[in-house]
Amino acid sequence: MPGRSLGSLLVLAALLALVPTVTFAKGFQEKEVLFFSRDVRLAGTIAQPDGPGPFPGVVLVPESGPVDRDESWGKGNGTFRELAHHLADNGFAVLRYDPRGVPKSGGDFLGAGLYNFAQDAANALNYLKTLKGIDRQKVFAIGHGYGAKAAIIAGLKTPDITGVVLLAGIYDKEPEHRERIMRFQLETDGKSQGEIDKVLAQHREYVQKIAFGRYFQYEDYFLDPTMADWLVQAMQLNPQPPVWWRDNMLFEPTQAAARLPCGLLMVHGENDYLVETQRVTAAQRTIKKLGKEDVELKVFPGLNHRFVPAVSRQQAYKFECATVLTKSDTSYPIELAVLAHIHGWLKGRLEKGKGK
Repeated sequence: MPGRSLGSLLVLAALLALVPTVTFAKGFQEKEVLFFSRDVRLAGTIAQPDGPGPFPGVVLVPESGPVDRDESWGKGNGTFRELAHHLADNGFAVLRYDPRGVPKSGGDFLGAGLYNFAQDAANALNYLKTLKGIDRQKVFAIGHGYGAKAAIIAGLKTPDITGVVLLAGIYDKEPEHRERIMRFQLETDGKSQGEIDKVLAQHREYVQKIAFGRYFQYEDYFLDPTMADWLVQAMQLNPQPPVWWRDNMLFEPTQAAARLPCGLLMVHGENDYLVETQRVTAAQRTIKKLGKEDVELKVFPGLNHRFVPAVSRQQAYKFECATVLTKSDTSYPIELAVLAHIHGWLKGRLEKGKGK
């Protein structure tokens, strides 16, 4: 590791020696790991099948916001934990990690943008390939939500990557995407047209201040006495630093996805209130028009952003508010058909090759 002091490497080795390995009855083991993304130390978990390997490797790239490596939500649910366990039980070594700054990783979450998170994902792929028992010629990235954008960039930084999977990916630039979703939320909440127009105008002013540098750092949000109270609360609940916004304003997901050097799978829940189905199908058409032939879209009827049942986008939004934010005790596992399709596609890539 260029630039890494001997002392820091010894400390890292000592910490790893203290981490126990947990064996699961299904035939895989889990172990906590630490690795570096340049000067940022990231904490993660590897779920690896029993036996010597070598096993194909998968890196899970988390959603935006201060989520943990499991993508925990509600009470006891973990989208990435569940996906990692399913894939490990089917022959894949899977690395999931805490984003920089949360909760066990180092670094500054509030000063990080899309390209910082993408660099972390690329370094996670590179780290996974160095481990004993991993087939370094067979590695995948799977990104969820805004993490799909980071997974695309990481894939472009990893020329020998075998495949990229985008779960509930967001394929539009900001702030256009966010404004459409906000309008949907406000309409679902029964707000009047006047109330909707007011909130969207406040949001446009907020975005313009980011674009033109009025908000340069996260702390600048709270130094502006004119910022709407609901925006202040939103930035405290789910912090999105100005650099994150500026990166997402400039990044073109479909154009970048079309340049990936590998096969691409897009997975979508029909009733995902955060990502409209028509936007996803349009993104696939655009990617194909840009010359990428090896792209598959799988839409699952009646599922939401987390790939659990929802009868409509409106119900999916209300479910998110009632379940995720209030830490419901109910368990909501990912639909088995989704897990099986992802596993099947990964296995198919191993047999087919990288594609183009």
